[in-house]
Amino acid sequence: MTKRTMPIVVIGLIATSGALAQDIADGFKMTGEVSLGLRVTNEKANDAAKSHEYRDLKSGAVGGFELKGRGAEYYLDAFGENLGRDDQDIDIRGGKYTIFKYQLYQNSMVHNWAFGARTPHAGAGTNTLTATLPNLNTNTWYSYDLSEKRTNVGLVFELSNNSPWYIRTEANQVDQKGTRLIAGANGTGPGNGFTDKPFPVDYRTNNLSLEGGYASKRGQLSLGLHHSRFMNEDQTLRWSNGFFANGLDTTYLAPGSDYSKISVNGNLRQLPLGSTLAGRMTYSKTSNSVPMGTSELTTLGAFNPTNPDRAVFDGDIRHSTASLTLHSNPMRQLDTRAYWNWFNKDNRSTRITFGASPATHILDYRKNNLGLDVGYRINPNHRIVVG
Repeated sequence: MTKRTMPIVVIGLIATSGALAQDIADGFKMTGEVSLGLRVTNEKANDAAKSHEYRDLKSGAVGGFELKGRGAEYYLDAFGENLGRDDQDIDIRGGKYTIFKYQLYQNSMVHNWAFGARTPHAGAGTNTLTATLPNLNTNTWYSYDLSEKRTNVGLVFELSNNSPWYIRTEANQVDQKGTRLIAGANGTGPGNGFTDKPFPVDYRTNNLSLEGGYASKRGQLSLGLHHSRFMNEDQTLRWSNGFFANGLDTTYLAPGSDYSKISVNGNLRQLPLGSTLAGRMTYSKTSNSVPMGTSELTTLGAFNPTNPDRAVFDGDIRHSTASLTLHSNPMRQLDTRAYWNWFNKDNRSTRITFGASPATHILDYRKNNLGLDVGYRINPNHRIVVG
């Protein structure tokens, strides 16, 4: 975590130093504080995870800083707390008034469910769990921490150059690491019960957004582009299933995927009858490619073929939306809202059959909503709305 912090601070200082050089000469002033302390924690609990559920409260050093800089043209705000801890937060913002602004940030959050949790499976935290079941002697079980840490690192830059036009970009990377619980069926149906077990979380999501547009008192129009890629280091979990002679069963975890979206937003204000017209259109696509499971575990610990008619499942789901709203205020007591919302889900994913089983169901649909609301204010405290 500390390795991620220092580059952000350095980048922030480099990005602002050149721009601030002239402003410093003209009277740019910096104020702030740096804090350093010591935290001592004394707990008496069988499991202290609840008191640490969303915070890093372990004993040790605690540090932070807060800086503010103001000049004739430039400004800078920097804040950091819990430096070096699992819930560290750093936020650096600055820019040139009415011309550009930027933000660099790094924040972390933990979620602790249990410290010293127990499982009969060896290998907690990995994608292979082995055990000889049944095992009712909990003294031979393995200990692990059921917890997860999320770290978000990113930057934002917006340029308007003192005009109605603007362009904004943001890039960030989200890492999630730790363990979670998942249940797996002991047999071929729910009547045989389930087994809870830890599975590894090693996710990374990279996001990139670009938005540009025009904004004034009379209206606004913007075009946005967004792309996101999700990656998972462990897409399967192998675990000893006692119902199937302790053979290694397979649980499929979240596969990697790509998500892209384009959106157009706009509104017109100061129209006749005190009206505002707002509209939005979006188009997005989520896709991935996942190898199909070709065998299933049987009661004797052996494997039977599943015979999929395709070796790879190609996910391809597309969403289109559109909306239009006209809000009017023709009289002081009377207001109206007419709206239309359209949603379309187009599922182009691969249809898979296993042996003689029927093809998987592909869900797609289209929905239209039309509406009109009329409101009348009887007095300052009471209003009637008919839709």
